[in-house]
Amino acid sequence: MSDIGVGKLLAGDAKRDAIHVAVAPMTANERLSPGQHIGLIGSDWAGHSEAPIGIVDPFLQEDVKPGERFYMFLYPGSITSLRHEWIHPAFVGAMFTAEAESQKWIESFAEELNQPYNDLLEAANLWVDSEEYTYDNTETYKNVDQNKWPMFWEHYTIVTGKKAKDPNDTFFTCSC
Repeated sequence: MSDIGVGKLLAGDAKRDAIHVAVAPMTANERLSPGQHIGLIGSDWAGHSEAPIGIVDPFLQEDVKPGERFYMFLYPGSITSLRHEWIHPAFVGAMFTAEAESQKWIESFAEELNQPYNDLLEAANLWVDSEEYTYDNTETYKNVDQNKWPMFWEHYTIVTGKKAKDPNDTFFTCSC
């Protein structure tokens, strides 16, 4: 959208066009007016900010009251990645993407296995790339519900882009 000059006065011969605008569902932390410049106040709350990142939905016909939900329109050219979901630097700490949710799931699964997250991913990568087992002296992996492995592989694929041959595979074995 920044290519056509949205957010700037037009110069030269501008033509009609259509644009995509990144929007985020927010909750007002104070009374807000349509088109008002706002920033994040927490992960999904918005209001007056010294560092605004967007505006209140400019098409609303009335103010947004505290606690009401609305769309924040992010400033043109401010998002850093676009797929079906966008990424904006102000939302870095928030878990908005499928990848972030999958990473969170794997972190929890790693805890159940009594393995550090990075070690679990490294072992999974080794298994996917070469079908080599990872030896584990704790045997805690045996106590984990084996039905969770297909879910692990689903989340693993979202995080890494790699896919296991068999979604029921586990790559740990006892070293005893």
